[in-house]
Amino acid sequence: MSLERDLQKALQRNRAALPPTLRLASTAKLAADMRAMERMRDSTKTVANALAQTQDSGRMVADVLARIQDSGKMVADVMAQIQDSGKMAADVMAQIQDSGKMAADVMAQIPDTGKMIADVLARIPDPGKMVADVLAMTRTADMAMAKLSGSLLQMGRLSTAFSSIAAGLEAYSPEVTFSDGCLTVDG
Repeated sequence: MSLERDLQKALQRNRAALPPTLRLASTAKLAADMRAMERMRDSTKTVANALAQTQDSGRMVADVLARIQDSGKMVADVMAQIQDSGKMAADVMAQIQDSGKMAADVMAQIPDTGKMIADVLARIPDPGKMVADVLAMTRTADMAMAKLSGSLLQMGRLSTAFSSIAAGLEAYSPEVTFSDGCLTVDG
């Protein structure tokens, strides 16, 4: 812009000295030069903007490539985990097969569980009578315990009554003492 001003000032100073034809030619040339400079400046701005957009596009492409690389790494990690999971699943299946074989071996060692139970029951001549006998014995034991409890209760009552009598004798006669369940008469 300062160059244009300088040219305009120089042209105005020398305009009076120029012939009219040359004066018009110089003015037209100056206007053409100014338009050319404007176009050049616009072109420079356009090129600068295009370069800036290209740089931005380059950055965007670099970001996209970095994300693609990260995605590739993530995919590789997922594939590795899937492979590990597949190996774990294979190990689990192998253990299940081993467990199935162990169960089959155990079942083979038990030839006939039903037959074993039948043999045990066959050794008991009359299971129903055996259960009835056990119940009868239980009832007998319950009756015996009831009788024993009654006897102990009666003994407790007798002991209480004897203690009351002994206390009364001690109070009535100083010669009578009651100690450790024994009644003693002095003299």
